[in-house]
Amino acid sequence: MPAGVSLKPKMTRDQIRLELTVREVARLKAEVEAASLAFEEGQARLIKEMEALGRKKVETKVIRNVDGVPFRATVVQRDNITYDEKGLAKALGAKAWNKLIKKSLDKPKLEHAVEAGDVDINVVAQYTTVTPGKAYIRLTSVIEDPDA
Repeated sequence: MPAGVSLKPKMTRDQIRLELTVREVARLKAEVEAASLAFEEGQARLIKEMEALGRKKVETKVIRNVDGVPFRATVVQRDNITYDEKGLAKALGAKAWNKLIKKSLDKPKLEHAVEAGDVDINVVAQYTTVTPGKAYIRLTSVIEDPDA
């Protein structure tokens, strides 16, 4: 039996294999999180160094990647634009504002109307499509209960 696997009464081979796989996924997740943090810190340091030198792009001459090709680092920064819609609507006036907005279904209101019986769920069902999202594993720490 592999080290670190606790044999619980009547554990099947499938249960043992699943437990080992969960432990492996948890270990890999911890490695990814550590690597991601190290990458974010290194990236922030590089951006700071490049900004201090007034550079937006830098290409390596000596250090090469695993394929022997020089690296190029480019600072990329995307601006996110947000609008004070309430203030803008007031400033533009109702006529101009209505030309700029889209009217769309208020999903929470629809759900409430169905729950209240104001809208027939069968009618809504005819015009509803459910697309399953990508499955993933959520790992949570569990303190073992000896009585469980």
